[in-house]
Amino acid sequence: MNNWPFMHDKASEMRPIGKGRFLVGDIEAIGLTRAVKKPDDFHIITLEDYFSGEVFIFFDPEAKRQNPSKLEMEGEQDGYIADGLRMMQESEALSFQNAVGFDAIVIEKVFP
Repeated sequence: MNNWPFMHDKASEMRPIGKGRFLVGDIEAIGLTRAVKKPDDFHIITLEDYFSGEVFIFFDPEAKRQNPSKLEMEGEQDGYIADGLRMMQESEALSFQNAVGFDAIVIEKVFP
């Protein structure tokens, strides 16, 4: 992930931190499992802290997105896709809506 654009560097106080959090998430990408082959195929990662209810939304800038379209939250996201992945790596636990059928599979496939 060293070649990925991060919205926040690791030392930034604005960066969402996953440490100590139980995160529930969902990922949207360009298609089903077979279609997702590279990091640019991810559209959005949404994470919610199960205990606090805080919601975090991560997507890349419009110029970097596959099939770019203007999103309502453009510029208001909590970070880019790489920031969302870093938050998931730091978390104490993760749960996804469809981890076994999609989310965990494509994360492991694209970010081994």
